[in-house]
Amino acid sequence: MPHAVRRDIHSAAELLAFSKTSENIRHSHRILAIRDVLRGEPRGDVCARYGVTRENFRHWVSWYNESGVDGLKDEARSGRPKALPTEKLSTFKARIEAQPDVKKDGHTRWRAVDIQRVLREEYGVTYTSLYGVRKLCHALGLSYVTARPTHPKHDAEAIEAFKKNSRRSSPKSKRRTRTKRLNSGARTKAG
Repeated sequence: MPHAVRRDIHSAAELLAFSKTSENIRHSHRILAIRDVLRGEPRGDVCARYGVTRENFRHWVSWYNESGVDGLKDEARSGRPKALPTEKLSTFKARIEAQPDVKKDGHTRWRAVDIQRVLREEYGVTYTSLYGVRKLCHALGLSYVTARPTHPKHDAEAIEAFKKNSRRSSPKSKRRTRTKRLNSGARTKAG
């Protein structure tokens, strides 16, 4: 036998007001489902409307009967623990914010593959996907937008000397003569 919804906790109008102020859509739907049953709608119709089984709805009713509207909220979920421990996050962020050393790292700017290698070799953490590496960097506020890389043997003075000694403009190309299209489709010089 299904649990009966307690009518002494809230009225249908109060439940509607609670659902409108709820910040979580799942919480709001649960409140509205309880309200619909309070108004006398069949449980099967309510379950179909909110896309839940009768058993799940039975859980919602028992939570509502025990704790009211707050009992319908989702509890915090632990989820999967982070691969990189929290105490190492600040040192990792500092390592990535510093530009890579060409001699040590072999490149002049960070790519996700390079960060994945640093995580594996220096921190002992294996990220199998580059998506996970990018997500970690995004969570730390690191951006992928970088300046155009420069070659390690880049010589700014040689570039300026080259610019000073080169011609300012190229010679103008010959002007094309206008052609006129004949009705037959062949081209002739205008004239």
